[in-house]
Parts: sequence; C-alpha cells; structure tokens
Amino acid sequence: MRPLRVILPALFAVAAWFASDILAGLRPSDPAIAEILGLVAPDTMSVARDAPLPWGVLYGTAAGVAVFGLAGFFTAVAGVRRSLAGFAALWMGVVLTGVLAAGVPIAVDAVGALVSGDDVTASAAAVASAAYWGVLWGWVPALLGVLVARPIEAEVYVDPYGLARTEALDDLFVPDPAAEEPRTLRGVFSLVTLVIAAVGLAGLVFVTPIAEDAWADAVGADVSEPSEPAETTEPAEPEETDAPASTAPAAPSESAPATAPAE
Repeated sequence: MRPLRVILPALFAVAAWFASDILAGLRPSDPAIAEILGLVAPDTMSVARDAPLPWGVLYGTAAGVAVFGLAGFFTAVAGVRRSLAGFAALWMGVVLTGVLAAGVPIAVDAVGALVSGDDVTASAAAVASAAYWGVLWGWVPALLGVLVARPIEAEVYVDPYGLARTEALDDLFVPDPAAEEPRTLRGVFSLVTLVIAAVGLAGLVFVTPIAEDAWADAVGADVSEPSEPAETTEPAEPEETDAPASTAPAAPSESAPATAPAE
C-alpha cells in the first residue's frame, strides 16, 4: 500500500467537508436557491464560520485534522482495490468519519454534564447533519480511493473438467480481498492515521465549548448593542395674548339709514 492511496482520499474528504460548510454558509436572496443549498450542502461546522478569531480558525483546523485522520484510518483499514465492495467500504468510511468528527465532542460534553450534575444541552442535530454529509459527499473520496487503488489481476482456476483456465476479473463488481496487501504497511498507516485522528478529535473536544461560548457572546453583544435614539420634536406652544379674542356677535351699524316703505 502506497502512502498516496491513503493520503489522497483523506485530503478529498477534508476538501468535501470544507466545501459543504462554505456552501451552507451562503445566504442567497432567492429562496429556491437557498433551499437547494440546504439539501446538497449540509452544515458541517458553523462554529468555525461564525465564531470570532482565533477560536473559529482553531475549530476549523482541529476539524480538518480529525477528518483527515479518520478518513485515512478507514481507508488504510479497508485496504481495498478497484471493486464495488471497495468503493462501498470507502464510502461508508467517509460517513463514519463525519459521524465521529461531529459526535465525539458532543458525546464528551454530554458525559461531562452528567458527571457534574448539570443539564445536558447537547443535541444530535450536528451528528445527523454530518452523517448526511457523508452520504451526499462521501462518494467523491471513495471514488478517488478506488481509482488510485491497485487493479485486480487475472485469476487462474481449475474448472470441474480439470482444465486450467484464466479469467479476468471485473474491476467494478468483484471484490478483491485485502489480505494480499502487506499487513505491515497497512498496520503502520492505520496506526499513524489513528494517532492523527485522535489529535484532531482531542482538539475538537477542547476547542468546541470555548468557540461556542465566544460565538454566543459575540451574538449577544450584537443584539444588546443600543441603537441611537431618534430625535423627537416637541410641539410648539401657542403664543399667549394679553386680551382674549371676543366671540360676541358684531352690533349692527348705526350709519345704515332705514328705508321707509313706499306710499
């Protein structure tokens, strides 16, 4: 097993993890496009997008290391080559990668809350979203892992009539047993990638609560920030006059002559 056969699928898994999160963070004005993005791009790590520096960057780095290590570990353990079974195994490994990367920090937080007697506030929504990401995007690193894997050679067997025959195995539908891979190299790659995954998961366990608190504080500061009050204009008071205006009806004018009736 060559190192690139483990490294390339793991790198593509990390790229798919970040690409889905970036697309999920877009805010298109068209509701139809926003709904489509919600279906094809699950939110994998919104904390890394929205948490203030440096916690958002640290969270994203730890998540990338964890995804790389987990995807590389499952690729090394599978040890598959060009076969449909190998493709399915790698795809399932990517799904498990997403579940563990999102679920381990939540599980540790829930256990810590139970031990300390606090309320458990963890939610499995992030785990479900990560598993959904693995189903939607996992075929990309799985296909790459199959393409860079070793091809299946021809198999020689003896038919019931005792004639030796050679048959070329189908590269897509016949699984190739992983036992032919050097077990020493597979063991070394599995151990190295497992250590990388453990380091990434430990970083997520440490950074996640701090990043979430920083995110909540930043959102609360934005909400509680007072806005400038609008200037109000007081109504103008009526001017006071010395003599009140008379409302009595005017008297008839004395200068008007009376008209005598005609004789």
